[in-house]
Amino acid sequence: MPDRLVLGTLAGFALVVGSMALVWYVRRRRASSIDDPSILLAAPPEGMTPAVAAHVGGAPMRLSFMAALLDLASRGEITFVEESVSGEAAEVGIDIGGVDPSDPRIERNRRQPAGEAESWVLGQLELSVGHPRHAPWDSNALADTNFPLLIGASEAMLGAVLREADQKPEDQTSSSAVAQREKGLLSGGPPDAAAVETAYEARTGHPMPASAAQVVEQLTQLATPNQSAAPDQTAVSPKLHIGAKDARALTTPMLFGTFLDTYIQRHGWLGSLPVLTRLRWHIVGGVAVVLGIAVMSIGVDAFSDAQAGFGLGLFFGGLVAYWRAPVMVQPSVNGGRVRAQLAAYRRTLQMTFQQASSIRDAVGPTGLAWLSTPDQAIAWSVALGLAPDVAAVLARSAPRGDETDDEEPAWFKPGHGKKQVASPAQMFVGIENIGSTGAALPGFLRPMRSWWPS
Repeated sequence: MPDRLVLGTLAGFALVVGSMALVWYVRRRRASSIDDPSILLAAPPEGMTPAVAAHVGGAPMRLSFMAALLDLASRGEITFVEESVSGEAAEVGIDIGGVDPSDPRIERNRRQPAGEAESWVLGQLELSVGHPRHAPWDSNALADTNFPLLIGASEAMLGAVLREADQKPEDQTSSSAVAQREKGLLSGGPPDAAAVETAYEARTGHPMPASAAQVVEQLTQLATPNQSAAPDQTAVSPKLHIGAKDARALTTPMLFGTFLDTYIQRHGWLGSLPVLTRLRWHIVGGVAVVLGIAVMSIGVDAFSDAQAGFGLGLFFGGLVAYWRAPVMVQPSVNGGRVRAQLAAYRRTLQMTFQQASSIRDAVGPTGLAWLSTPDQAIAWSVALGLAPDVAAVLARSAPRGDETDDEEPAWFKPGHGKKQVASPAQMFVGIENIGSTGAALPGFLRPMRSWWPS
C-alpha cells in the first residue's frame, strides 16, 4: 500500500536525520551561554588571537587570514608598504622582516599570545618570496628559485609550528614564552629532534615510531650552523619583499584552518577537531546510504512496501547527514562561553570606534586601555567584523605629518624610500585588497595563480 511506503520512508528518514538533529540540539544547548546587548567586555578572552577569534565566530577563512596578517604586522613581523595610489585605494605590498624588534611598541605587541597558525602564515609568506613565478613547463621554471631561503624558512616554520603545538595554554604567559615571542615567531630555528620525540611520548604515552623519528632527525640535520644558532634579540632581520601584484594573488595557506582548529581544541573551546567531527558524520551518512539501498532492495524482492520505504528513508537520510555534517561542529561549554565574551568584546570595540574622532582616541584615555597600540586595535576590529568601523575612523583621522606618529599604525609605510602619499584610509583599503585576486579564482586554479601575468 502507498501508505505503508510513505510511513516506512518517513520512519527511515526520521531515524537518521532525527538522531542527527537530537545530537546537534544537545551539543548546541550545552554550549549556549547567556548574552545580552547590554553586556560589554574590555578585553578579549585570555589566550585568544585575532585570527582564532574570527574562526571561533564562524567568519570566512579569508577574514581569519586577513586578521592573521594584521596581527603579524602589529608584531613587526611584516610591514604593509605603499607602492602607488589609485583612487580610494593604495597598491600595497608586503615587507617581511627588516624591523627593529627592540622597538618598545613592537615589544608590547609581541607579548600578546600567538599560535601555530600565525607562524605558519609567516613562514608561507617567506616561502612565496623564494618560490619561482613560472609555469612548470617553462624552460627557466627554476631560475628564480631561492633554495637557501626556501630551506631556511621551511626549517624555521616547522620548528615554530611544532613548538607552538606542544605548548600548553597555561604556558603562553610564562616569561620564557613571552621572551621567545619578543624575538620573533620564527626565531627559534629548526625543530629539535630530541624535544619532538620527548613531546610525542609525553602526549601519546609511547615512544615515537622509528620511521617518524628518522624523518625528524633528517629534518634537523638540514639546518646550517648559522640557522641553528640562537638569534640575537636585538638584531634586525633581513628584509624580504612581496610586490603589490603578488600580494593580491596570495591565498589562504593550506593547513591554516587546521592549525586554527588545533589551537582552539587545545584551549578546550572545541570538544574535538572539526575534521574528525565532519568525518564521523560523513561515515554515518555513507553507511546509511549503503544500508538504505540494501534494505530497499530486500523490500522490493519481498514485495514489502514498508521495508522498501524504510530503505528509501535511510537512503535520503544518509544523503542529508553527509550534506549537513559541517553543522555538527559545535563548541564545547567553554567554547560557548568564549563566543559570548567575543560578542561582548565586539560591542565594546564597535562603540569605541564609533565614538572616536581618530585612531588615537580608540586607544587613548577614552578608549580601551589594554590595547596600547592602534595596530592591535585594528587587528582585533577586523577579526570581529568591524572593518567598516575601522575604515570610518581612519577616514576621520587627521592626515599624517612628515614624521611617523607613534599613535598611528606602525605598519603604514611608503615604499622605495618615497614620501608616503596615501592616507591611512587608502592604505587600509589596499590592505583589504591583499589576496583579492587569489580569492576570486576557483579553488582548483589557485595553486596556478602565479603562472600567468595579470
